[in-house]
Amino acid sequence: MTDEDSNSLRTIKLIFQHADDSKLILRSSNPNFKGNTVISKKNIQALYIIKGKITRNVI
Repeated sequence: MTDEDSNSLRTIKLIFQHADDSKLILRSSNPNFKGNTVISKKNIQALYIIKGKITRNVI
């Protein structure tokens, strides 16, 4: 979750280190959403660890 300076992102992404220590690279694990998003660490409001997901198959 980011502030207004980073378009108030609310997203689930993989996090990678950027060459600039003050920034992070966000990358989707879904191949349909290719590309990287670079954000400044100062713009992060909240960061959560996702440990899994629950899916329900309806017959």
